Amino acid sequence: MKQYLIDMLRYNIWANSRYREYFSKIKFENLMTKTPYGTFYDMIIHLYKPYLMWLNRIDKSIKFKEDQIYENWDSINKSWIEHENILLDFLETNEEKFFEKTIEYTFSNKKYTRKIKNIINHMIVHPIHHRGQISSLLRKNNFPAVPQTDMVFYFLDINVDKITLT
Repeated sequence: MKQYLIDMLRYNIWANSRYREYFSKIKFENLMTKTPYGTFYDMIIHLYKPYLMWLNRIDKSIKFKEDQIYENWDSINKSWIEHENILLDFLETNEEKFFEKTIEYTFSNKKYTRKIKNIINHMIVHPIHHRGQISSLLRKNNFPAVPQTDMVFYFLDINVDKITLT
């Protein structure tokens, strides 16, 4: 399971890097364009900000800032990469059996119990859903198309002939 999570996160990091490159070419003020889900700025932050929130629920020593405001694209880009590196390091440094543990956390004043592996899996799948939303809303708002981020293109890009995600 651990290696699967690492492989999926590496794919996600690759896809996010393509989005970061795309957004680096968009005027920062255009990220304030409103969508049904907030601004593009809000949606971009939501792609990676939950990483540390969830990791904090698993390990209280991992801190996160809830209400950080970014003044420019470079500050978002730096923060996004930082969050990804913290998550990747977390996955790589914990042992396989760690991911089978169950934790309790509170969300909206309700207590939940989940396996760490399921929380991590959610953290990896969550941005995939939102990248799709962003891509669709960008086109609807007459922005250029974002680069292709389907997993098959990841495998082609990293020149993998055969990969086993187990």
